[in-house]
Amino acid sequence: MSGFEFQLDAEQMAEVHKDLEGLAADMQAKAVRTGLVSAVSPVKRAAKQNVSVLTGDLRQSIGHRLLSKSARGRLGIADDRVAIVVGPTRKVNGYAQDFIAGLVETGVEPSTRTVRRNLKSHRARKRDGKWVTYSYRHPGQKAAPFLGPALSQHGDEMDTRFYQGLTRYLEKHRA
Repeated sequence: MSGFEFQLDAEQMAEVHKDLEGLAADMQAKAVRTGLVSAVSPVKRAAKQNVSVLTGDLRQSIGHRLLSKSARGRLGIADDRVAIVVGPTRKVNGYAQDFIAGLVETGVEPSTRTVRRNLKSHRARKRDGKWVTYSYRHPGQKAAPFLGPALSQHGDEMDTRFYQGLTRYLEKHRA
């Protein structure tokens, strides 16, 4: 005898059954997430190799992130689905790199920009009042895509890598 006894009534048994179903769903979500991560890992590696480097901050920020429930809802993905995003997901030196990644990926058109600055604290260039407006010609920037080519290069084998990662997870956690 174990010296350990317990009893469950019908309500408690229903709660235990519900918890066990939740555990199975949680294990299923973890398996799918592992499959997705293994499917996109070559895409992340290729994107890091393809990105143009000035300081290395953009390269350092490339990774994957699990989408939250609210983000999945905004994108029209069901709540019970697992979704990850690949790209600049981390802040580097205190700055998010996703805006920079968009500029590098798509490029910038040449244009004239007008800037209005509040120079109240900078007395050196203060003119009539506290605002200074000036214009300059921005030469633009050529597109240097890194995520698109990485996805097109490694997108063909994504389903096989997904199933390999999924089966590896299930074999590892087989009871």
